[in-house]
Amino acid sequence: MQKKRSLRGLLLIGFFLFTLLPLALLAVVVQNQYQKSINQQIKDRLTVQVRELEGFIAKSRGDLEVFLEKSLLDKSLVYYLSTLEPSGLKAALIDRIELFKQNEVQVYSPTGEVLLNYRGEFIDAKEQSPLSLALRKNLDNKLTFYRASFRRNANQETVLVLSIIRKMLGLQDRIIGYIESVFVLDKAYLEKATKTMAAEVVFFDQEGNILLGTLPKSMNKLNLGKKFLKGRDTFFEFSVDETPYAFMSTDINWGQSEFLIGIGSSKSSAVAGMANVQTVITFAFLCLFIFILVLSFLFVREVIAPIEQLIQASKKLQKGEPFEPVQSNSHTEIADLIGSFNDMADQVVKSDKELKSQLK
Repeated sequence: MQKKRSLRGLLLIGFFLFTLLPLALLAVVVQNQYQKSINQQIKDRLTVQVRELEGFIAKSRGDLEVFLEKSLLDKSLVYYLSTLEPSGLKAALIDRIELFKQNEVQVYSPTGEVLLNYRGEFIDAKEQSPLSLALRKNLDNKLTFYRASFRRNANQETVLVLSIIRKMLGLQDRIIGYIESVFVLDKAYLEKATKTMAAEVVFFDQEGNILLGTLPKSMNKLNLGKKFLKGRDTFFEFSVDETPYAFMSTDINWGQSEFLIGIGSSKSSAVAGMANVQTVITFAFLCLFIFILVLSFLFVREVIAPIEQLIQASKKLQKGEPFEPVQSNSHTEIADLIGSFNDMADQVVKSDKELKSQLK
């Protein structure tokens, strides 16, 4: 004979399979979707900021190019450079430097020696390194050379130096010198930019070592090079001093030079939002759990318990034990079923007594 299953057991199994398990899976799915949505929003915002930074660097390059182009057309500058007169070069350059708001300008002789060195003001030419022979050879067959490098400033802080070197030609296309226009990105400038962009900016070398950035110094201990060097518009996450960050890396071309930067922002607000969502989901889960639990209790009281009473009463009746009418507080059709069972049992008991009296 096949073993019978308990209605209460089946109810508990159904309660788990069709309520608790689906609710738990739903909570996990909602949290994952919310996390993906947050990451996508951050990624979209970082992408816009990357494009903004690219546009800013392109504009800076354009400003340097315009300054150099105008300088090429300045006959007095060409004259004083061909005669190697520093005082005349200063007079020819100062107005143009102020007009185009140049940060740094260097002027070199045909042999690469520094003739003028301007960094906010004209300073000693010896503080600037001469143009190397290799760099001058690069300019043999072209007018312009772009270079990007990192150096230490007076405060021993690393700064990013973006410059354009233009070859100056005189009569019969003879090289009379070189002029370099420089744009410097330091930490103070980056901090000002990050406040406007509401993001962090990091520059690093090809080995992944951080050279310049606005994140805490503890970030230097992280081996982020491999993550940053994965390619253009690479999105990834990490934590600095227990603060979660989302970052996007991109490559920046500066003429013949190429370097990588990372732009990112803190995910603290997103994590806090995620915690709030988890709280709401947990509260909703508990409310729904209690609601289903109450429904299950009512179902047991109104259906399962009366049926179990009927089963017990029928077994007693079958054994010939004294019959006691089944009592039930049910307000459903089960009450009618119990009433019919009690009436039927009374008839069976009476018939049994009559049959026994006739046999005597």
